[in-house]
Amino acid sequence: MSEETEASKYRATLWRKALERRGWKNLRKGFPMNIVIEYHVLYRGYLYSGRCKPLGLNSSDVMTAGTTLFLLRRTDMILEGVWRRARNQGAETGRRARRFEP
Repeated sequence: MSEETEASKYRATLWRKALERRGWKNLRKGFPMNIVIEYHVLYRGYLYSGRCKPLGLNSSDVMTAGTTLFLLRRTDMILEGVWRRARNQGAETGRRARRFEP
């Protein structure tokens, strides 16, 4: 594995641990399906951030790379990810992506 890849993994781990210290939970340990959650996921050099109710997502999207359900459920394909319960359960859902530069 290249040094850059190892360095990227290390920075991503530090990023996740910093968020966990602020109350976020590791995505790999699971999340509730029936409430609105906020999430951050690192995938292919991008940080995907959003809010959704996983139970309301199309279950067939779990196999489609880049969809919200793929990012949340295919933890073997992402670099890191965190989630927390959305403070406002009636808030608007959606997501955005930007380059990850720790």
